[in-house]
Amino acid sequence: MLLVPVAMTYDQLHEIGVMAAEEAGAQKARQGLRWLAGYARMQRQWIGTAYVRFGEPLSLKERCAAPTATAAAASGRSRRSPSRCSSASTG
Repeated sequence: MLLVPVAMTYDQLHEIGVMAAEEAGAQKARQGLRWLAGYARMQRQWIGTAYVRFGEPLSLKERCAAPTATAAAASGRSRRSPSRCSSASTG
């Protein structure tokens, strides 16, 4: 099984004004069904650009079988515990 890392980035968000106001101390608006309907309508308007980047595919089977020196050093352990990959390596 391969795992492909994906990063999605947006250069503009519809709700940035509301987020900035909340950070400045404004009260957060109630989020009920009416708010959800308005939010969904607002998302239909295109503003800015969305970027999607795909990383290099990783084999879960290989990753679980042989940990890299970098992973071992980062975790402070010399080898990976079997429980971290046991559910991902089945099949």
